[in-house]
Amino acid sequence: MSVLDMFASALGAFIMISIILFPYFNNTKLLEETRKNLEHTKALVVMVEGEVESKKKIVQKNNEELEKFPASTAALGKCQARITACKAETTDTFLVIGVEWDERCDVDLYVTDPGGHRYYYNKKQFDGSEAELSLDMRDGPGIEVWQSPQAPPGEYKIAYQAPGCTALASLGGEVLAKGWVIDRSTGRSALPDMRITNAAKGGALATIAVNSDGSIAIQPEQP
Repeated sequence: MSVLDMFASALGAFIMISIILFPYFNNTKLLEETRKNLEHTKALVVMVEGEVESKKKIVQKNNEELEKFPASTAALGKCQARITACKAETTDTFLVIGVEWDERCDVDLYVTDPGGHRYYYNKKQFDGSEAELSLDMRDGPGIEVWQSPQAPPGEYKIAYQAPGCTALASLGGEVLAKGWVIDRSTGRSALPDMRITNAAKGGALATIAVNSDGSIAIQPEQP
């Protein structure tokens, strides 16, 4: 110290103190780095705690949904039962058969169902059947309609007659009858036209085949 004081004066004392404290300089730097690491670790802990809390909420929500599952399953079963019932109802085929004409004449519609029931102006309904000749007009322009809300599978034979059409001579000797059928599967379909004359005052027109799946097929009568 005396030598340093002699050559370096007060600077020597500063050098000596610096040499003594030199080993502690690195420790201060390490302490700062440690503090930074701790702060970073704390931030990670906070983030992890947030994720854990979020996971807890998800688990809680899933548990609540699981508790509702039996009720949902029962409700789903009821819905499926209703769907099955609806499908069963849609297999029932309703039929609406009609004939129209524009002239002053009386055209009669005849429908014979698979059970042999023949519907016409004098027999519009049968016991045990919901089918009926619901509209019967005796002068034209006119329309006649036969309908069945639940037509069983089988063949339905369609015919027209105009036995009392005395106006044929004044109508050029011909009356044009136009028919149609409406069902669930195809909607409205045209039946073959029939030209009623003095020589041919009607006859068999077509056969409507109702299939077991509810679809229909129209088979015109051969002339």
